[in-house]
Amino acid sequence: MKKFITGFNIGSASVSKVRDVFIIFWQSNAQGNGIVSELPVQDQGINEYCKMYNRHKNSLDSLNPGINSGGRAAGRFGLEQQFAKRYKQEKKKEFIILKFAIGSTFMSATANPDDWSSNETNESFDKLKSRITTLNTKLISSNIPFVWKGIIGMGGEQDATTEATANAHEAETLAFISAIRNLPEINNPDFPFIFGRVNGVDDASMAYRDTVRAAQANIAANSAYNHMIDTDSYPLSDVVHYNTEGQLQFGNDVFNVFNSNNYI
Repeated sequence: MKKFITGFNIGSASVSKVRDVFIIFWQSNAQGNGIVSELPVQDQGINEYCKMYNRHKNSLDSLNPGINSGGRAAGRFGLEQQFAKRYKQEKKKEFIILKFAIGSTFMSATANPDDWSSNETNESFDKLKSRITTLNTKLISSNIPFVWKGIIGMGGEQDATTEATANAHEAETLAFISAIRNLPEINNPDFPFIFGRVNGVDDASMAYRDTVRAAQANIAANSAYNHMIDTDSYPLSDVVHYNTEGQLQFGNDVFNVFNSNNYI
């Protein structure tokens, strides 16, 4: 049975007309380091089924890899690429992605101005919350039936750089997802949280990686609706970032979690 989480006017619309809405957030691996020119030619073009929310224009624009996909740089893409391909092929209806990710950001509260901690004000959590509210309002005012389906994250690498932030990662992440689930637009304790686990490469740049990895396993065990994806097999472009193949694997794995749990 499909789980309709929360939305607007879905009772009066056929399932094919209801837009599933997904949130992608967190650090640079959520932005994406995949290279568009390395994709098969047929996958380099626009995916008209996937609408990316553009907050600057308050518009929904078809996914154009490397142009509006929110990658780390021009010509780059993230997990949304393969996720959108699978969704188009298997679900055959339009859907929406709200993507907001910032590289080198902490989940834990620090002096960094872009922390994701829900205990900080006017930083990344509040900015994401504002985007959720604005998109929710747009969809309602446009009379578009929709369902908030889940939030997808990849991060924790920055928290692994200091002992204090690594030790705080579990509590801060659980507080973050609880705050997301309690937003009036979401308002559901079972809102799915799908996230990638920090990779296991031993590197001095992330001295507290093992602490964060253990914390992320605990986060997954905290709720049946928290799903951790093991990313250790993903190929890398450096000690942190997934390359083109790694991002495609991530998108596949995220889609599979949503699909196998009947969230979509």
